[in-house]
Amino acid sequence: MNINGQKVIIVGGSYGIGLGVAKAVVAKGAQVTIVSRSKEKLEKAAKELGEHTKIAILDATIEADVKVFFDKIEPFDHLVTSMHDSSPDVLGKVLTAFGSSDIEANRKFFESKFWAQVLCVRHALPKLSARGSITMMAGIASRRTVSNHVLPAAINGAIGAFGTRLAQEIGPKRVNVISAGLVDTHTYDVFPADIRKKFFKYFEEILPVKRYGTVEDIAHTIIYLMENGYVTGTLTVVDGGYEVTINGA
Repeated sequence: MNINGQKVIIVGGSYGIGLGVAKAVVAKGAQVTIVSRSKEKLEKAAKELGEHTKIAILDATIEADVKVFFDKIEPFDHLVTSMHDSSPDVLGKVLTAFGSSDIEANRKFFESKFWAQVLCVRHALPKLSARGSITMMAGIASRRTVSNHVLPAAINGAIGAFGTRLAQEIGPKRVNVISAGLVDTHTYDVFPADIRKKFFKYFEEILPVKRYGTVEDIAHTIIYLMENGYVTGTLTVVDGGYEVTINGA
């Protein structure tokens, strides 16, 4: 299967991994709609992506708004969901030791990462083509020890469980989940620069590939999952070999 000429919706597509996927989709000749809460980020991203891009403002944590959005759009071929609340008030309080973790911040993170993806998938399904695909984003913390990620690990695990089980129910429509390792995005901007640098340096040293991930690495994998009609129900690991390292973070 080739996605040239097909329609792709990317929720969380105005920055980070979502924007990287959007660029890869456009390069393949597909039409893309990027969705985000921020009009400013959407307009900036659209300028980078060019004429085959549409934008839509949506808070994916509000089910009524998600339903209205998908009710109004035309049928499409692929859905990618890649979002979470990355604000310091949420993410900065989530990536801590469990004993000192802010429960309310974790609730908000759960809403923005798990439930937002679930709501998008639920209301997108009636408009998704018969053999279309859904790709959701989780993270490696649910499968391998990462310091200060106990509750985020549980949230990522929930995404993996939901996506892989859903595949059997919605076939021949397909759904896959990406379990991403350390990727250089805005997510880690909540840390002071020196700590962030040490964190990334550590992963460069322990990973078999001797580097951390890029948005292009993830985008390449998502394109593969869109185009390979024989892949569904997978938790696809893209982590530079982190799962096979002897010493975890």
